[in-house]
Amino acid sequence: MPTTVYDIARKAGVSAATVSRVLNGRGGASDATVEKIHRIAEHLRFRPKTVLNRRLSVVVPVPSKPHFFASYFLGQMLSGVSDVLFLAGCELRFLPFAWHDPAVAADPMRVLKVRHADAAVFLYVTEDHAYVDRVARAGFPHVAVSAGFSAPHVYMVDCDHYQSTYRAFEYLFDLGHRNIGIICAPVKFPAHAERLRAYRAACAKYGGPADDRFVVFAGGTGSEDGHVAAMRLLSLRKRPTAVFASNDNIALGVFNAARKLGLHIPQGLSVVGFDDYEFCAHLNPPLTTVRQPIYEIGRAAAESVVRQMRGEKDIPRHVIIPAELIVRESAAPPGKNRHG
Repeated sequence: MPTTVYDIARKAGVSAATVSRVLNGRGGASDATVEKIHRIAEHLRFRPKTVLNRRLSVVVPVPSKPHFFASYFLGQMLSGVSDVLFLAGCELRFLPFAWHDPAVAADPMRVLKVRHADAAVFLYVTEDHAYVDRVARAGFPHVAVSAGFSAPHVYMVDCDHYQSTYRAFEYLFDLGHRNIGIICAPVKFPAHAERLRAYRAACAKYGGPADDRFVVFAGGTGSEDGHVAAMRLLSLRKRPTAVFASNDNIALGVFNAARKLGLHIPQGLSVVGFDDYEFCAHLNPPLTTVRQPIYEIGRAAAESVVRQMRGEKDIPRHVIIPAELIVRESAAPPGKNRHG
């Protein structure tokens, strides 16, 4: 049986992800660990299991904002994807088409064939995901990631958006909050719609029906979008004692709005985010947030399409990777040291 990265990981006493990063030259380990992994790989005569003449195209919609590839989410996701593809001998390419253009959405397979793609990883899937359905029904190797919806014929890798968000609201209710607001990214993204659904369910269980005044929709997913939405929410005569932001960029905007309004976090306002971007631990105070396993989702997505290209059987259609609530210092019981 051929040696795998898992065999090397066991002998080296590290994770398979660390082995992947080291073998494709991405680093992320000490010099001693790098040397040890290469020594073990050579000893075990490790050779990447290739998919001959295969190219994997990562398909993304045309971005509507600049610096699209500077996104932390995209960077982590593509790191996971590329680590797996490198070891599988696949090529990673980008097809920046407007998938929601009616002509493209009506015949996405034509676009993929023109570009000689052998598989597709769909990122940033919105509620209008007919193009994903068409690719899936054509039997083309594919996977949708962090999509927030399910369909029996679509290969999908995601986290548990609903359950992990529900746990975040349970945490705020356990702290004693009853007036909790939510700033939600546009619900055209099913993942954010799931987070809103969890908010309504948690309110119904712990505090009665959600107060619609406390439900504010941001114009986008950036920090400025969060700031504008937070100014509306926090300017209410009766404002919430806690705010859940449906991603960490929006949470950053809430921090800025609270500072502008003279509200101290968490003394005057508790804030919880979603994703656990790198900056969260360095905010003042550090942000309590749901850690979405972005890198792991990327790896699992790439493993799915590689297995499909190899013609393997019994590949899971839906893979759900648990998310984790990371408790830091941005949330506290309501009214605690309110004038601190």
